[in-house]
Amino acid sequence: MSRDSDRRIARNTGFLYLRMLLTMGVSLYTSRVVLDVLGVADYGVYNVVGGLVVILSFLNGTMSGATQRFLNYEMGRGEAGCLRETFASAWVIHLSIAAILLVLGETVGLWFVNNCLVIDESRMSAANWTYQFSLWGALFTVLLVPFNGAIFAHERMNVYAYITLLFTFLKLGVALLLLFVTSADTLIAYAALIFAVNVINFLCYFVYCLRNFDECRLSFKAPASQMRSMLVYSGSDLIGTACYTVENQGVLVILNRIGGTVLNAAGGLCVTVCSTISQFGSSIIMAFRPQIIKQYAAGDYAYMQSLMVNCSKYSILLLALFAIPVYVELDYLLALWLKEVPDYTALFCRLALMMAVSQMAVYTLNAGIHATGRIFNFSVITGLTYIVELPIMYVLMRWTGNPAWAYIVPVFQMMFNVGLICVLLRNRIPQFNIWHFLLRGYILPVVIIISVGMIVYYAASIMSDSFMRLVLVVLVSASLLISISWKALLTPAMRTEVIEAVKNKLRR
Repeated sequence: MSRDSDRRIARNTGFLYLRMLLTMGVSLYTSRVVLDVLGVADYGVYNVVGGLVVILSFLNGTMSGATQRFLNYEMGRGEAGCLRETFASAWVIHLSIAAILLVLGETVGLWFVNNCLVIDESRMSAANWTYQFSLWGALFTVLLVPFNGAIFAHERMNVYAYITLLFTFLKLGVALLLLFVTSADTLIAYAALIFAVNVINFLCYFVYCLRNFDECRLSFKAPASQMRSMLVYSGSDLIGTACYTVENQGVLVILNRIGGTVLNAAGGLCVTVCSTISQFGSSIIMAFRPQIIKQYAAGDYAYMQSLMVNCSKYSILLLALFAIPVYVELDYLLALWLKEVPDYTALFCRLALMMAVSQMAVYTLNAGIHATGRIFNFSVITGLTYIVELPIMYVLMRWTGNPAWAYIVPVFQMMFNVGLICVLLRNRIPQFNIWHFLLRGYILPVVIIISVGMIVYYAASIMSDSFMRLVLVVLVSASLLISISWKALLTPAMRTEVIEAVKNKLRR
């Protein structure tokens, strides 16, 4: 069974990886065009207003994890009837979440936009239109969660990759279309077109799932017991998810209070760069997560831990494959990418890339915690570590006058959370070996990254900025990372298996 699971994980990782290779360049170019067309101020307005909608929809983030976990768990048990009940429950719950989001958005959220955010008076009308389109787009994002969960539960990563690519290219089309908008406010036009793209994205998931999965039916007769189980689980996860969402988007609000929309533009670009690169590592976690949950449901804890160690180290190394050259050549890349680079953009991005390394291990451990279904203590404890960041970074920024603290504090917090979650997971699964995970899944990959990064940074420092240096940095960092990882992280048996798999592919 493990060999079949490994093949499935490898195949799904391949689909997700190819998806990221295509979407990275398109997403970065799209952001460049949008920033150029909107300008720094309007780009900052869009990010801070859109970030507020994300904060209001934190309940959806909680239920998203619950939906995927319950669908994966029922598949691991092999209960088709329970699978249908789980989807029906998820659908009814997400309809309710959409209604709650609409009420909160049109009351609390609308008041906050007009009374608390630092936005130029002449742009308040455009900010309100942007907020409305962002809010209604978020409603469709809420409703697609059960269908997205079904695709992941069935491990149809190829379908997810195709729909994501369509979504990415539609956003590129929106950016290019803005170049021809002359008679309308470009910020409002951009928000309206992104709303239309969100609707199309929802319809793709909706139609595919209804046609291909028996459990995906728009039933309003959800079993009360199943809904209660999902709500108890998501309620347990609510504090952690809410705190993480508030912290993640609250950074943009703090930057807005400290430096206005110009700092928001730098923060928004940082999110674009780092989220795009982080998804290379996250792609592996998405491929591993269903099997981690299914192996827990089957009671195979040894194989579950093996999957988690491999998931953590491979996601970190795959992230580093792109993060190291980007970190070293960031100033040159930003100059190529943007016509106008907002202040602090490069510094924010470098700090966020450092945080993303530990984030890969945290995401892997989260998958293990959520597989157990006992997450209340985990949610409260880790949630507090996220939320306490905001006052700390705000005080440090006010005290020193340096906005970089908005990204320095999360670097150390994420490292702390790796060890903390390991302890919490051991309390739920006594068979979990903390030291084995930390050594093989976190410390060793980080040591490899630091070693390769130092070598590449030194080599780049003796050359002047140029496209040739960029190419050399990419080739040298990739060669060193792959060769060292091959020797340090793969056992002789694993190396033999990889070589045989490659030979078999070449013979076909």
